[in-house]
Amino acid sequence: MKKIEIKKGINLYLFPEKKFKTYYAGVYFHTPLNADTATENALLPLVLKRGSKNYPTKASISEKLDMLMGASFSAYVQKKGESQLLSFSISGVSDSFAPFGECFKDGINLLADVALNPIIPFDEEYLKSEKQHLSEIIESEKNDKRHYSVLRCKEEMNKGTPYAVPESGYAGKIEEISPESLEKRYYDIISSSPVDILVVGNFDEDSAAGVITACLSRLPERNCDYPVTTPSLPEDVSTVTEAMAVSQGKLCIGFTTPVPSAMSEDYAALTVYNSIFGGGAHSKLFMNVREKLSLAYYAGSSYERAKGIIIVSSGIESKNFEKARDEIFLQHKAMTDGDITDTELAVSKKALINSLKATGDSVGSIAAFSLSSILQNMTLTREELAERIDNVTKEDIVRVGKNIAPKTIYFLKGADR
Repeated sequence: MKKIEIKKGINLYLFPEKKFKTYYAGVYFHTPLNADTATENALLPLVLKRGSKNYPTKASISEKLDMLMGASFSAYVQKKGESQLLSFSISGVSDSFAPFGECFKDGINLLADVALNPIIPFDEEYLKSEKQHLSEIIESEKNDKRHYSVLRCKEEMNKGTPYAVPESGYAGKIEEISPESLEKRYYDIISSSPVDILVVGNFDEDSAAGVITACLSRLPERNCDYPVTTPSLPEDVSTVTEAMAVSQGKLCIGFTTPVPSAMSEDYAALTVYNSIFGGGAHSKLFMNVREKLSLAYYAGSSYERAKGIIIVSSGIESKNFEKARDEIFLQHKAMTDGDITDTELAVSKKALINSLKATGDSVGSIAAFSLSSILQNMTLTREELAERIDNVTKEDIVRVGKNIAPKTIYFLKGADR
């Protein structure tokens, strides 16, 4: 990896991987999660990818992508800790394997044009259409009850903090957005938000640095600091119940964890803890809550590293709420008591290490891993992190597990309750 500071607050990261025949380039603007701006932030990429000054329609952008041998382009927001990132990316065939033209340079120029050269003022018809699109995105998140229950658990667990703000903003705020307010929000972001550019794959480093530096030359310097994510602190356990006309109840439990530096040995231990607890078909939650006791249609957990929380997610018959909840807590206690078999430890480590190895199989996966590493100030390579995971002991897991505490029980009560 090579880091180049283009300007203060604007950094380029190059990850040459000659084994690929493709490249991936992503531009990320880091903005703080905020209830007042999250909806405008989520709407901006949708509007911007409708057209730019040099490519004024979706059709002209698609035509250009076809000319770049079927390159693909994306514009979206993503939530990382208490940051909401405006993300623009392109991937395509490397120049070394293109029969004609400069696919990489042309792809970067297209990416920069969409992100930095919009048609201002924003077209009202485009805006109206993308408002509807964003509304549908938010509604679809609610319609997917498994996804919705996890979002609601995180929201209740972190109420009053930026992390409770949803990635896509709020449906009730969409109609308030005007072309003028969206334009102001756009210029606020591109003039002041920290920017990271990641390029992964088969490309010439000097050429890539020159092309990208030229594209971003008119952006001003800005503050280098990313939005700060505060840890979720343990409190008395609260239970939130919500009723909907669904046939399958959803039980989610949010646990706080210590938030070690990503360079700490405890970071790897927490990752292994989650894998054993609920990280896959080998886990305690899956094997006991689902398979052995048949208390859930699915049961697992995810570790939100940036925020330092573990979210258990399960689908249950609503009449089994107390039994499923108590069994989840029992499996958590088993972890802290050191009731971990050698097989559970070995299989969980292997699953994590294989997942890290698989990250190296695509340019997009490498970029995603690298972006998370940058945000967490982690300089470990995938191989070094895999080695740390392999060295985690049962004692390490018990030690970190004793500081993991339940905070929020969220129950989406089904119609059978």
